[in-house]
Amino acid sequence: VTASRPVRSDAPGVYPCALAWHPRSPLLAIGWTDGRVALWSGTELRVSGEETSTHAGRSITCIAWSPTGHRVVTGDDAGKTQVWTVDDKLRPKPTGFRCAKPAPGARTSHVVIPNDAAVDEEGAEPDRFLFYYAVNEGLADSGYVCVGIDTAGDAGAGESKAAAAPASRKIFD
Repeated sequence: VTASRPVRSDAPGVYPCALAWHPRSPLLAIGWTDGRVALWSGTELRVSGEETSTHAGRSITCIAWSPTGHRVVTGDDAGKTQVWTVDDKLRPKPTGFRCAKPAPGARTSHVVIPNDAAVDEEGAEPDRFLFYYAVNEGLADSGYVCVGIDTAGDAGAGESKAAAAPASRKIFD
C-alpha cells in the first residue's frame, strides 16, 4: 500500500464527514460538511468528480452504495435524501428521486440498501430501486423510517423527471 496526496478542502471548517467504498470498483464516495458529494478514484488516486448543488450548505450525514454500485444514496443534516447514478467519467449525477418532506430540524441519520437487490443477467439493477432511510426529527424529539423507491435511474438523460415519479413513504413512525 502506498500513500497518496490527501483529499482535503481548502475552505475553513469544511471536512469529510461520510465515506462509502464502492462494492466492486476502487471508488470512494465522500460526503463533506458543505454538502459536496465527491468520488475519489483509487485507480487514478484523485477526485474524479463531484457535485455541489444538491445538498448545498448542508452536511452529508450518510452514504451507501447499492450492491452493484450503479447507484449511491446520500442523506444530509436537513433530512434530505438523494439517489445518484455515476456517469462514465465517474461523476455523481442526481436522479429524479424526491424524499418525503422533512420537518424543520430533521436530519437523515442512516441509509440502508438491501444486499439482495435484484439484478438482471448483465448485473444491472432493476428500474425500480428500493432502499430505506431513517430521519431524526431533532426539534420534535422523534423520528421515522422511510422506504424509498427510485424509478428514475437516469431521469436526467432525456426522460421527464415528472414521468418517472419516484416515491418515498414512512413505514415506521
